[in-house]
Amino acid sequence: MEITEQNISHKILVSYTNHLIAFLDVLGFSNLVFDTNVNKINFYYSIVKTILETFGDEVGIKSILVSDSTILAIEINKEDLSATTNAIRRLALIVGEIQGHLAKRGILIRGAISSGLLYIHCCPVHFIS
Repeated sequence: MEITEQNISHKILVSYTNHLIAFLDVLGFSNLVFDTNVNKINFYYSIVKTILETFGDEVGIKSILVSDSTILAIEINKEDLSATTNAIRRLALIVGEIQGHLAKRGILIRGAISSGLLYIHCCPVHFIS
């Protein structure tokens, strides 16, 4: 089937908005993958899932989890300094929660937080157990 503009079933109108974006990456993830004990990998996914389900929705954080990468985004209004400061605080606290729980189990992460225009198409997240 040839896809044309006329037969596209889901037309998306892109709208860029200002966001804070955190990029998190697990150090040495390939070692965890090749290890026969999958407990650390299971713990990694469980911690990230639990923290995002507990805190992410209530503060408006959108998330994407792919392999050893976690991307968190929260919309900001650059005109409202107080709201932007609160968004930075909320995002940093969630990153800190993830980092602290993982570090206790010997799983270290690195990453960065940036800001800018972002288009994110959110679909319901389904965690496979």
